[in-house]
Amino acid sequence: KVNGFLEAAVSNYDPDISDTDGSTRDQAISAGAAWRAGKKLDYTLQVQRVGPDFKSIGNTGATQNIESVSLGNGIHLEKHDIRLLLYYAQDNLEGDTTIPTSQFVKVEAFDQVSLSDNLAAGLLVYRESLDTDDEPSGFIEEKLTTDHGALDLTYSRSTWNLRPVYSTTSTEVESGLTTDTTLTETRLDLAYYPSRRFSLSLTLPQIIVEKVTAGAETDSLLASFQLNAVPFGDAFSIGIAGSWSDTQTSDDSLDVTVTEYTARFAYSLREFFPDYAVPTLALGGNFRQTKDRVFGTDDDEYRIYVNLELLSSIRL
Repeated sequence: KVNGFLEAAVSNYDPDISDTDGSTRDQAISAGAAWRAGKKLDYTLQVQRVGPDFKSIGNTGATQNIESVSLGNGIHLEKHDIRLLLYYAQDNLEGDTTIPTSQFVKVEAFDQVSLSDNLAAGLLVYRESLDTDDEPSGFIEEKLTTDHGALDLTYSRSTWNLRPVYSTTSTEVESGLTTDTTLTETRLDLAYYPSRRFSLSLTLPQIIVEKVTAGAETDSLLASFQLNAVPFGDAFSIGIAGSWSDTQTSDDSLDVTVTEYTARFAYSLREFFPDYAVPTLALGGNFRQTKDRVFGTDDDEYRIYVNLELLSSIRL
């Protein structure tokens, strides 16, 4: 069985209707297909093209002037769920001589392994490459390759789970404005959810080390938490979060500690209003402290707000 899709859009955009320059017309198209080959294999294919002058009011940040193709393959075994991806993209579709043309290639593999009823592992590896051509005067050729690997273990019980994660990313720059970098991250995630009325998530010391060729090494230590509770009925809710980070560089150009807390207390007035227009009264606050030991500054920021939110739903 093959499932296909096709999306197409046309835009006619005039940034200034008071002048005589007129509007620009362009289009975007996306098409793809997905199919299975027995119980253990599936495939996906997608092609996309977005013109250089295409504009979207609903998605103003959409990437323009690019065409891409991706091919995915899923392999489903008793203990393994494997996903493979090959992606290629190129910009500067009309050969504009004032900007370079970039080619981007990504090859990715992910394996989700079931080790037992409560323990699972995930392994992700990918390689990305970026190469520019036809650089006009004033532009520097960019040619770089990024390799990434990540391993995580998830141990789950009925009301909590524990997830250690390790990842490393290495970028090799043959030419361009940046330099070779290696980024290593180690963290431990803990989630506790004894009931639908209470949940707590923690990220315990998260260690990030970034090494730059011919530059300084950056070490970061981070921790965070998120608590959500609905203690009394379904009307009153609480949300509290906090984070702490300490970042230092080997050349002493950066030494900053940031502590931040946020809280939100909300009361839903559902019992006093119809279902299609439910207001919620919320009281919240934020505290952020930044200590910069290089410049000798200690800044505190406080914010308190009161919101009246309206949730409206209409069934046609």
